[in-house]
This record gives sequence, structure tokens and C-alpha cells, in this order.
Amino acid sequence: MAVPRRVRSRRAAARSASRPRWSPDSKKLAFSDKTRTLWWCDVAGGKLTRVDKSEFGEIHDYTWAGDSRWIAYSRPGANNFSRIALYSVDRNQVTTVSNGMTDDFGPAFDQGRYLFFVSRRTIDLPAFQYEYAFPYAETDKLYAMTLRDTTASPVAPRSDEEDGVAAGDDAKDSKDGKDSSKSKASDKDKEHEALGDRSRRHGRARRRARGAGRTLRRSRRGRRQARVPGARSSRSR
Repeated sequence: MAVPRRVRSRRAAARSASRPRWSPDSKKLAFSDKTRTLWWCDVAGGKLTRVDKSEFGEIHDYTWAGDSRWIAYSRPGANNFSRIALYSVDRNQVTTVSNGMTDDFGPAFDQGRYLFFVSRRTIDLPAFQYEYAFPYAETDKLYAMTLRDTTASPVAPRSDEEDGVAAGDDAKDSKDGKDSSKSKASDKDKEHEALGDRSRRHGRARRRARGAGRTLRRSRRGRRQARVPGARSSRSR
């Protein structure tokens, strides 16, 4: 069983260190104390390194990056707003990434590409005619910041311009559409020709039927006249 080992002296321990957080590689430990200072400790050697110190409040909001080489934290400011800052373990350098005009907190890394955080910067005041104690509702929103200048913003506007491949596909589709329209037109022409042929055949059949009917009526009329004596002579008179 491993024996617990003190990483701070008794004098430093009197500062009430709190909120220890292990790095992902389990080789470093970050914590803060009552002096409003943020520290990290090399677990193997026990060396303490100061990350940052705030003159206006304790630093309780910090997190490690996935590669254990960066610490993101929010530092209280003079205007009671917290600012997001990044600390490089390799260079022992602090870089402030928010301007302090809004209250920013809750940083979280995303696989080395983005830094997410919560910011209270959405102010939508309702209008009241008699009451002037304006409530501020739903001020907190989630924001993302790119960690490299080559990384595109996840909410960057997208261009609606078409590239050459898309234009070629559209031209091909247009050509196919024209070809299909031509084939449909030729099919319709063929249908119209077939209908015309059928109508002409039907017309000839109707004319033949009418001619045969007239011939039949004449023959019947002749037979009736032949059966009645003197019918032809009386009609001729």
C-alpha cells in the first residue's frame, strides 16, 4: 500500500489548499489556496509552481487540457467579472483570452481544437411601463474559442457559391433533362401520329359503311317497286 506524501510544507498548508485536480497524465496536480493563488505541483519531485494570483477573489474555476500541458481558468477582476486565461506549463506563461467586459467562466477543452466557456453577455431587457427594476433573464450562453489560428470557427458562415464539379453536375443534369424532354416530345409526336392514323382508318371505315348502307337501301327500294305492278310507270308519270 502506498504511503501518503505531503506535497506542501506545513507553513504553506496553513493557507488551506483546496480543489485539487489531477492532470490527465496523472503527473501533475493543480490546486488553489486562500491567498487567491493558483498552483500546480510536479507529483514526482514535489516542486510547486505558481500559475497566477488574483487581487480580487479566489480562483476556484480551472481545468487541465487533454495533453496536460495547459490549464484554463477564470480569474476574478476588479469589476466582479471573471476573465478566461490560459496557462502554458512548458513556458510558464499566462495568456488572457477574454477582455473582462463580460463575466466569463466554466472553461473546458475540446481535444485541443476549441475552448468552450460560459459567458453572461446576453442582455435582453423587457419593457415595463410602471416598474423600473429590470430583471435579467437567461444571460448565460455557451461560447467556443479556437485554440489555433488555422482552426475554422464551428459557426463560421458558409459560402453558397458552387464549385466546378457542382456546376458540371448541374450542366449534366440540365443536358439529361433536355434529352429526356426531347425523348418525351418524340414519344408524344409518335402518339399523335398513331392517333391520326387510327382516326383516318376509322373515317374510311365509316365512309365505306355509309356507302354500303346507301347501296343496300337502293337495292331494297328496287325490289319493292318490282313487286308492285305499275309502280314504276305511275311514278314516271
